[in-house]
Amino acid sequence: MPADYRQYPFAQGRHPRGWAETTVGQVLLGIQSGFSSGKHNQTGEGIPHLRPMSVSPLGEITLEGVRYIAPDAGGLRLTEDDVLFTNTSSTAWVGKTAVVRRPGNWAFSNHMTRLRLGTGMNPEFVARQLHYLCMCGYFAFHCKKHINQSSIAGQQLAGGIPFRCPPGPEQTRITSKLTRLLKRERNLREALEALLGLLQDYRAAVFSAACQGRLVRCDKRKWKQLTLEGVCSKITDGDHQPPPQVPDGIAFLTIGNISSGRLDFSETRFVPKKYFAKIKAVRIPKRNDVLYSIVGASLGIPVLVNTDRQFCFQRHIALLKPSTAIVPKFLWLFMSSPETFQQTWTRTTGAAQPTLPLSALRSLPISLPPLAEQMRIVAEIDRRLSALTGIENEIRNAIEQTSQLRTLVFHHALSGSLVAQDESDGTALELLARIEHERLQRAKEAAGWRKPRTPKKEPLPMLTLEDIKPTHLADILRQHGRPLDARALWLESQLSVDDFYAQLKKELGKGVRETGTERHLEAKA
Repeated sequence: MPADYRQYPFAQGRHPRGWAETTVGQVLLGIQSGFSSGKHNQTGEGIPHLRPMSVSPLGEITLEGVRYIAPDAGGLRLTEDDVLFTNTSSTAWVGKTAVVRRPGNWAFSNHMTRLRLGTGMNPEFVARQLHYLCMCGYFAFHCKKHINQSSIAGQQLAGGIPFRCPPGPEQTRITSKLTRLLKRERNLREALEALLGLLQDYRAAVFSAACQGRLVRCDKRKWKQLTLEGVCSKITDGDHQPPPQVPDGIAFLTIGNISSGRLDFSETRFVPKKYFAKIKAVRIPKRNDVLYSIVGASLGIPVLVNTDRQFCFQRHIALLKPSTAIVPKFLWLFMSSPETFQQTWTRTTGAAQPTLPLSALRSLPISLPPLAEQMRIVAEIDRRLSALTGIENEIRNAIEQTSQLRTLVFHHALSGSLVAQDESDGTALELLARIEHERLQRAKEAAGWRKPRTPKKEPLPMLTLEDIKPTHLADILRQHGRPLDARALWLESQLSVDDFYAQLKKELGKGVRETGTERHLEAKA
C-alpha cells in the first residue's frame, strides 16, 4: 500500500538532508488495536480502560471520566513509551495521538491502536507527528465515514500514512524544543482563558447590581414586588409532541439552538408550514420576547428574540411574553442575573433530568422598578456590555492566534526548520535499516525460528572493515546496475550489521548516494 499524500501538509520529497520519507509501519515493531468491554464502571473499581476521550485535543493522555474494567479482562496492556492512536471517533478527532507515560495496569479499547516503536525512534516525536495530521485535517479527509463515527484501519495507518523520519538524535532535539514552545503557548492560552473567566464574573456582577438597583441611581421605594407572571402577558412552553419534520419549512428550535445565549439557526430542524399555521399565536415567539431553557443541564439560559423570522420551539424551552409593565430587555436582564439562576435551580424537579415546571417559573419573585428607571438601567447595561464584548472578542482572537501559533510550531518542527541538522547524527536510512532488521529478528523469534543445520565444512570467512576496499558497497551497486534498498545491499555485502552501517556511513556522499526513490541507494557516477 503506497503512502497517500492527498491533503498531506508537506510537499512530497522535500525534506532535509539525512531525513527519509516512509510510512508509519516502517518505524514500528508492532501495531495492535484494543478490545471492547460491555462491563465497566466509573467508580474506580478495577483497571482503567482507555477510550478515545482518554486522549485530549492537545494530544495528551487524560484519565478524566475514564471507565474501569475487571483486572483480568482482555490480555492487552499499555507500557511506558507506547503511542496510543485514536482509530475511531468523530471525524474531526480521528487520529488524536498521545504517548503513554507512567502507566499503571492500563487496558485500551478497540477504538484505540497501540503503536510500539523500533529502537532509536522517539515516541514523543512519533505521537506529535500523528497528532499534527489530526490537527490539520489529514485524517478527517482519509478516514472511513460511518453513520455516527469515522475510522482509520490499522492496515491503512501502517501502510498508507506518510511519515517524515529524521535521524534519532534529531528527533530528540526537535521534541525537546517543541515541548518547551508548546508549554509557553499553553501558559499564554490558559492566562487568556482565565481573563475571560474574570470578565464573565464581572458580567454576572453587573447583572446582579442592575437587578438590585445598585448600577444606576434608583429610588428603591418605588420598586414593586411582583411575580414573573405579573410582568408577563403569557408564560408558556413549546409543543409537547414530536412534530413532523421536512427538509425545508419553518424552523423548529431545541435547547441546542439557544445554549450559546443567542438564537442559532445554523443547525435547525424544520416543520411543515401547515403544522406551524395550527400553532396558537401565544406560542409563537415575536421580536422582544424572551426564551428560557427549562430542562436538563442547560437549564437557566435566557435569550432575547431579536429577529422577525418565524419559528417554533420544543417543550424544553419556555416563552416569556413581556407585558407593558416591563421593558423587554429588563426582563431578559432579570432572567440573566445570578440570583434568578440560583432560584430556578432550587425550584427544579427530577434528578436524572432537572426540570423547571411552568408553575414554578411563573411564581418567581421579581423587584420591578418604574419604567423610566428600567430604561436607564438597560441603557447602562448596553454601554457596559458593549465595552465588555469588545474586550472579550479581542481575547478570543488572541486565543485563536495562539492555536494558529501551535499549528505553525508543529509545521516548523516537522519541516526540519525548528532545530539544526548535525551530520554526526547519521541518517534516517541507517535508522530505518536497523528497525527493519530488528523487526525481522523479532518475527523469526516469534515464529520459533532456529538456524538450520548445515554439513560440517570450512566456514566462509566473514568480511571485516579491514578487508573492504573504500568502494566496496559502490562496486556492488555498479554490478547490479540499478538502485538497491538498504536491506538488499546489506545482504549482498555479506557484512555484519555493525560493519555494514559503518561502511555505509563511510561511503555515503562519496561512492554511494541516496536516490529519489525512498530508501534506495545507487553508486555515484
